[in-house]
Amino acid sequence: MKKQIISAQKTYRKTQSALIYILTILLAQRSYGANIIFDLGGVLLDQNYTEALNQFELSKKDYVWYMLTTGNNPRTRLFSLFDAIAPQTCQKYLPCDDHGKTLPALMCEWQRGSRSPEEIRDYILSYCQEHPTLTQSPLEHKIFTHMVIGMFTPEKFAAMQQWNAEGLAFLRFCKAQGHKIYVLSNWDAGSFTVMYQQPYFREIFDLFEGIMLSGHEHITKPDPAYYHRLLETYQLDAKQSIFIDDQLVNVRAARRVGIHSIWCRPLRSLLKPWRTYPDFAYVRTKFLAQERMLANKNS
Repeated sequence: MKKQIISAQKTYRKTQSALIYILTILLAQRSYGANIIFDLGGVLLDQNYTEALNQFELSKKDYVWYMLTTGNNPRTRLFSLFDAIAPQTCQKYLPCDDHGKTLPALMCEWQRGSRSPEEIRDYILSYCQEHPTLTQSPLEHKIFTHMVIGMFTPEKFAAMQQWNAEGLAFLRFCKAQGHKIYVLSNWDAGSFTVMYQQPYFREIFDLFEGIMLSGHEHITKPDPAYYHRLLETYQLDAKQSIFIDDQLVNVRAARRVGIHSIWCRPLRSLLKPWRTYPDFAYVRTKFLAQERMLANKNS
């Protein structure tokens, strides 16, 4: 029964991806060449959970046993330990996680490029050695240190990433319709460099007219200055641009700058509730409405 449910879910996702592409082409006939600005993580890029465990060098047994015996979500616990190591002091324009919660200071530094991922990794591991009571058990220490090494080693973090099929279908449609596409992302420079060296990623990144990363610019969403920098760098008209992001705080910030924006809301998997995937059916519906509105203004 479980196999049938999984099979049905996969079939549904594939069908939905195809419909997103076909219906959008049929409905969006009045193309006028807007600027479509994409986020990366949670929109175009997903984390490959199996590969993440491989890069963390953790077994599913360790991961599940930890959750069962402690009741903790490893990622939530990881973030709380980051907060204990380096409390957040800045209070303005801070990036958030997919639950809308402010990211720990160490992760903000990572995304902003204030310190290299290797420096952050070594600092955390050194702190753990000097404060052995930071973690509550040998298993927690193992999971924590392995996750830190995986996150802050660019080659490992890059290996965990994969393109979202529905996101790529939508991106290719936008490109085929004559829209110009851009990236505005809170992403570190190190892992992006590693990814760009791989044909699997590079062939998609090369489709973009421009890519702006927080790790290069040393500024993160939702800071309005980051959006303005993108507009100024590529000479884009905010009123002719549509921004797509999975973080509602970033979407609202873009709207305040004057950019039309769509929330790529995350949906939870029924079979694996700890996983989320972007709702591109919702994005498509909102995009068509925005596209028609802008097309009418330009006609």
